[in-house]
Amino acid sequence: MTEEELASIEQLTQLVHDLLTAPAIAAIPEDFLANDGVQQLHAYLVETRNVVASFSRGDFNVKVPIKGSIGGLLKNLQANLRHMIWQVQMVSKGDFSQRVDFMGDFSEAFNKMVVQMDTTLRELKENEKKLQELTESLRREIDKRAEMEESLRKSHKRYQELALKDPLTGINNRRNFYEIASKEMRRIQRNGGVAIIGMLDVDHFKRFNDSYGHLAGDSCLKIIATSLTDNVREIDTVGRYGGEEFVILLPQTSVADGFKVAERIRTEIASTPIPVDKIIATVTVSIGITEVSKENSSELLNSKDPLAALINEADLALYDAKKTRNKVAAYQYMSKED
Repeated sequence: MTEEELASIEQLTQLVHDLLTAPAIAAIPEDFLANDGVQQLHAYLVETRNVVASFSRGDFNVKVPIKGSIGGLLKNLQANLRHMIWQVQMVSKGDFSQRVDFMGDFSEAFNKMVVQMDTTLRELKENEKKLQELTESLRREIDKRAEMEESLRKSHKRYQELALKDPLTGINNRRNFYEIASKEMRRIQRNGGVAIIGMLDVDHFKRFNDSYGHLAGDSCLKIIATSLTDNVREIDTVGRYGGEEFVILLPQTSVADGFKVAERIRTEIASTPIPVDKIIATVTVSIGITEVSKENSSELLNSKDPLAALINEADLALYDAKKTRNKVAAYQYMSKED
């Protein structure tokens, strides 16, 4: 090959390179400008370069003006890439049935990725379902335990009430009254003050039971307990001492005021009807009270069981009241008369 031929080949190779890189036809050497085929080749290559550049930027909607086999290949590549984008969008919406089969190694990697995503999502859904089931089971267990705790709380409260309250009348039983009143005695012993201890007994209660029956007797005791609680303050305490006997504690109350309270209770009970079958019955009560203070009852307050001694005083006053029945008697007044 002559030197002239080698030079021509090198010149043609450089021309093709320039055609692929030149931004305009002006870059073609002037000695080739007269050749129409070279001009067409240059324009063809520039269009091809522009289309490929658009693809490289992710623009797959660019129009492909190139004809021939290369144009067909570019259009086919464009259609495949656009379809792949659509497939990616479908996968993002949860359609894991999409598969790519036209891009070799990329297709294999893409398809494996979709299968893995599908598997992972299924596992997540299954785990979510199990978690929901466990959560629901835990919620039911919590609700069940809460119900059990509430039931135990109510039972405990009920047992406390049974331990502290009289089951028939609902007021304090003897033991609880004794505890409350003993605290008041200790308070008076430390700080001074005054209080009233009272004993109440239903007049002729055995006769009432014999005449109307024990159910009517129970109803009578409930009505008396209600009258007691309705006629005392929140700081006062009433209790059932035993049988038809009741006890009263009136803190910060003198014997004169205590007498008035007892009279009010006695009057109300005497006027309260007690339904018995088709008739209305009534009962009366006798009440004995005693005043306790640090100044006047120091000997009793310092005794082994001061409350028992004070209840005994109230009981003596009650005994005095029951001589005539339906009466209130005060230990202090009774003592003075003696």
